[in-house]
Amino acid sequence: MAKNYFRWIKADSADLAAIIKKAKLQYTAGGRPSNKAFFVFEFTKAYRPSSSVVSGRVLVGFELKPAGQRILDAAPRIDFEDSSFRGEARHPTKVIVKQNEQGALGIGKDVLAQLREKIERRWIANKKEVAKALGLNEIEDQVTNQMKLQTKAEKSL
Repeated sequence: MAKNYFRWIKADSADLAAIIKKAKLQYTAGGRPSNKAFFVFEFTKAYRPSSSVVSGRVLVGFELKPAGQRILDAAPRIDFEDSSFRGEARHPTKVIVKQNEQGALGIGKDVLAQLREKIERRWIANKKEVAKALGLNEIEDQVTNQMKLQTKAEKSL
């Protein structure tokens, strides 16, 4: 079954254009590929990122093609709290899960590479999605202000 995933992406990053324009998942830091996990979340679970994660970022949604969803579903999981967990960059072939952040997935760089071009659709999140991601009502000021950034980013692409 198709699932929608969401990620807050820096508004001025090359990653935003790569995902929206080229349907290519990527995560860079300082212009180079990052070894860290590519964290995403689903609305079907309770997790919502903190407000510090949102600052200067655009909420992007994407849906994987069936082959991509199978890859993600089959990737081994490692719990952030597990004693064998050694940091985001040390588990490139796994998906990081956190018991205290149900619905958040940290996709390891090798798994991400397999998903990179297996995107069915992608979009800049709308007001309803932004409100849900922030755990707020659509009419609240924080949602309205975030939508200004969402709209600006969409126009710049």
